[in-house]
Amino acid sequence: MAQPAAGDNNQGRSSGVAAAVAAEEGNNVDVATTAPTVGESARPESVEDSQATQSQDIQSLSDEDIFALTQNIKNEEASRRPLVSPVSPLSELRAEFSPFADVMGTTDSGASEYEGPNANVLRKIDWLQKHGGWQAIRRTRGDGDCFYRSLAFAYVEKILTASEPGLAVATSLSHLESTLPLLERAGFQKIVFEDFYEAFAELIQQVVPAPGKLPLTNETLLEQFQNPEISNSIVVFLRLLTSAYIRLSPEDDFMPFLIHPDTGEMVDIRTFVETFVEATGREADHPQIMALSRALRVRIEVAYLDNSNGTLLEDGTLPVNFVKFSPEGAEEDGTKPVVLLYRPGHYDTLEEKLEA
Repeated sequence: MAQPAAGDNNQGRSSGVAAAVAAEEGNNVDVATTAPTVGESARPESVEDSQATQSQDIQSLSDEDIFALTQNIKNEEASRRPLVSPVSPLSELRAEFSPFADVMGTTDSGASEYEGPNANVLRKIDWLQKHGGWQAIRRTRGDGDCFYRSLAFAYVEKILTASEPGLAVATSLSHLESTLPLLERAGFQKIVFEDFYEAFAELIQQVVPAPGKLPLTNETLLEQFQNPEISNSIVVFLRLLTSAYIRLSPEDDFMPFLIHPDTGEMVDIRTFVETFVEATGREADHPQIMALSRALRVRIEVAYLDNSNGTLLEDGTLPVNFVKFSPEGAEEDGTKPVVLLYRPGHYDTLEEKLEA
């Protein structure tokens, strides 16, 4: 695989691309550098997680030891989940936070799960189902690339289900091709990104294939994203595109958001993109979402599922906060926005129907 263009930012770009190439060649479980999710901090995700944690004397561990232990647990759990999973009902996610698991609201004994430590998470999931019109979730592996992978899957899926797929494909491919000069102006050589770009473009083209070719279906779309070579190539392309957009935008657009996630300190653009955008396995936050939304001209809505308080409705549910990214020109293809579900440290996609 060719190396990035030479320049003052060559080292950072090489590390990100090298990690992606390693993933392409089979090492597709990236080491995520994430904080525990709501589910991880409030209750273990599995019996193995609980046993592993309880077997340690937490009081005797340093902060570094605790971080390493948590990271190992997360990596082991991530390796057991597909890169992208089939759609599952929101009730399954709800059960992970419920002290009763198989009931909603109040049990016969009068005990209410709304009184437990995950009360607000449960109230918000109930709101999504009862008032938001969301019935399902498509999970993505928690490997630090979940935002880019979830977005990419949902992006192609919305083209696949568009009222005019031909128009959606043509609009998407035309704009995607127009982003290539942006990558070159940011210092990335074509030989570095063209294979990653082609993996994404070819997948979109399959929605309306050439004569004699089989069209993309929901089933084959899932198969493609479960293929590490294709899936990770698309992730790398989106990371490079995000980096290029941030690098070439006016500083005032992104500087207020360029904060080191571990220290809380402001960082310069070069450090930010080399460390938190181009390198695989690093989480995305507001600046990455904003940049990629603009670069792809795609509307993105992020539903924030956490344990924060709010104003309860009469039925006891708690409205979910949706943060919307609507760049100029995003409605030209006639498709719906991409809707992601965010739990601290992780992104999945929300689905209106279980059979998606």
